[in-house]
Amino acid sequence: MALIVTASLALAAAFLTHHQIYSSISNTADSSAYQFYAVRFREHGPFYDFGTIRTYGYPLFLYLLTFVSGYDHGALALVSGIAQYAIFLAAVLWLACLVSAFSFRLALAVLAGLLLNPLVISLITDALTEGLSLSLYVFLAALAVRICTAETSTTTVASLISAGFVAAMMLMVRPANVSVVVAWYLSVAIAVMAWKGSRGDWHRHALAVAGAFIAAGVLVWGPQLVYNLSLYGTATIFPVCRLGDLQAAYGVFLWKYDTLVTGDIAGPWYYINPLFQGQLPVGGGGAVVSRAPTRRFRDSPGTRLQRIQRHEPVYVCPRFKPPIRCRPARALLGHQSGRPDRSVNLRTIVVS
Repeated sequence: MALIVTASLALAAAFLTHHQIYSSISNTADSSAYQFYAVRFREHGPFYDFGTIRTYGYPLFLYLLTFVSGYDHGALALVSGIAQYAIFLAAVLWLACLVSAFSFRLALAVLAGLLLNPLVISLITDALTEGLSLSLYVFLAALAVRICTAETSTTTVASLISAGFVAAMMLMVRPANVSVVVAWYLSVAIAVMAWKGSRGDWHRHALAVAGAFIAAGVLVWGPQLVYNLSLYGTATIFPVCRLGDLQAAYGVFLWKYDTLVTGDIAGPWYYINPLFQGQLPVGGGGAVVSRAPTRRFRDSPGTRLQRIQRHEPVYVCPRFKPPIRCRPARALLGHQSGRPDRSVNLRTIVVS
């Protein structure tokens, strides 16, 4: 385990250095916006005008870090990367510790799959909501294991309440996490109903789930609701701006599915923005356009699934290219060429 953690620390240091020397594309868009709101929070107070397309969670996280980094965006990006990696490392170690109680091999797989995954570490060490979200995913997984293996009712109740708050905060960090939040509350509701016939204290667990949902709604989602109501008169906990409508208004008529790789082996495909009502232009430059992303799976599900699994995330910068490729399913599915691929220095299995 110590060797895995040491290798992960080295990988994190490499990506932190890379992000400082060669700023990612995100630093000119999402990342810089989050840092701007964090500095604004520092100057005018938390929750001060963070626009209509963000939630408060990640700017508030960066705001707390400005007391260490100061106002400089480069320093804030570095401190946020270190902090996010530390949180992620703690979450993974806790999950592995819980799993090791019944399977040491599985615990090693958890450590290796999460701590040595270059795509994950790259996101964790960048100032983006994906990095903090990944840590919260792992914490939620650890709490799920804790709930299933708890020896006392008190431990189960405490874990259910903690998980409820973690799930609620995930939504404020990144609204796209809504599917995970819904899945969590549905799964624990089903679990509690299943315990009804086998556990005499199931009602305590049901109250814990309901209480966590209500408390999280007030304490975690409440500030976003108050912000939207007070400034924009809209009662919602999500961003007020309708991004899809905004895209359609500016003529964004195609959405694209893509990966980090260029070339035909994992090329993108385009599908029509369902909110776009205008006339599509003739042509398309050879790109494959679909009416809906699911239609391509309906027509040829096996082929499309293999194509997605064969996508190879590669870290490429015009001036920097570490010799790391992530080829998770190609080897497992037998898509090997006749000769060995000597460009692959590290193979990892993506744990999702």
